[in-house]
Amino acid sequence: MGLLTIFAGVTTAFFFDGYREQLGQEQQLRETRAGVITELKHYESHGGAIADDIDNSIARWKAANASGIRAVPAYYLSTGSPRPPTAAWTSVMASGVASRFDPDTQLELGYLYSEYLGIHENYVRRVVFTEQEILPKLISGPSAFYDASGKLQPQFMVHMDMLARFSADLRRLNGEATRLRVKLEAQAGEQSS
Repeated sequence: MGLLTIFAGVTTAFFFDGYREQLGQEQQLRETRAGVITELKHYESHGGAIADDIDNSIARWKAANASGIRAVPAYYLSTGSPRPPTAAWTSVMASGVASRFDPDTQLELGYLYSEYLGIHENYVRRVVFTEQEILPKLISGPSAFYDASGKLQPQFMVHMDMLARFSADLRRLNGEATRLRVKLEAQAGEQSS
């Protein structure tokens, strides 16, 4: 009888320990999901504003150019880091919680973050170009950006094209961030019910 009591006690302890561990993992998944949702909201709100600023800058240059005015080429310098925050996603990967998301969500989140980081690497090159090629020429005035025939020098046209691509990529990825945020919020709702 004593052995049976010990066996029952040990089995019950293992059961409750496993249950407690499962609750801890579920809590970690909830908190991690909430962090990613917050990060995606940041992308949604900031990405659109940045894209608008870039598009407006390019539109102002095009309007000036169409009316025959030599204007400084469009450029954009963000405040703060030129790279987006990825602390929540980094935490997901480092903690191993990524494996607790369903395979489709893992793939979609991995793709989104990879794309966000990739387009911002391209943006960093635009920042370097701006700092080395545009800002120093501002001292000389708008004519420093044009060739002898009055046409904008090719490197500045390419620069503005690359900025326009960055803006379009931000808008595309903001749409994807919204879709994934809604999906994660729905999963959070399902988990809590």
